[in-house]
Amino acid sequence: MLSCTNNNHKVTKRVFTINKLITRLINKCAISALFLVSLSACSPDTNQQKSITPFQCIKSQTVCEVNTEFGTFLVTFNVEQVLTELPFNIRVELKQSALLNDKPREQHRFEIAGYLEGKTMFMGKIPLFFSPVDEKRGNNVNHFIAETMLGSCSEDVMTWRLWLTVEKAGFDEKMKNTSFFIDFDSTRY
Repeated sequence: MLSCTNNNHKVTKRVFTINKLITRLINKCAISALFLVSLSACSPDTNQQKSITPFQCIKSQTVCEVNTEFGTFLVTFNVEQVLTELPFNIRVELKQSALLNDKPREQHRFEIAGYLEGKTMFMGKIPLFFSPVDEKRGNNVNHFIAETMLGSCSEDVMTWRLWLTVEKAGFDEKMKNTSFFIDFDSTRY
């Protein structure tokens, strides 16, 4: 009888040890599964707006070229269609013909400032910070780029107004400015 009780105790101890090992194995598998699930959540966003290398006018843009007293400015985007809540770039370029028409001894420095505001629905002003691009003709920088993003509203298609102010400083550092706007559409998808 004593040996029977002793055997029961050994069997119980082995079952307890096996249960403990199984529980550890299940916990490790569960942790590994959670880790794999969290990694799959880090996959790249397939809804990212695709960038088009050459800047272009978009179909919904009211005008691409704007004639001003300083010359003709070309306003282009790095996307085919502006999607809300995804970044895109706006490029403002003073066309070469305007630079070529300047008197050779006059050097001008241009600066671009601007903002976006909703035309369909006012959603505040989104400031734009244009940086000069290193495509120079003499001392004249004629390309400026700003990166921005638009908020989404309840409309599927929304019209935005891009306001631009061009400041021109001549060789005498006297500042002149001119402003213009273009309208374009954005979509939520």
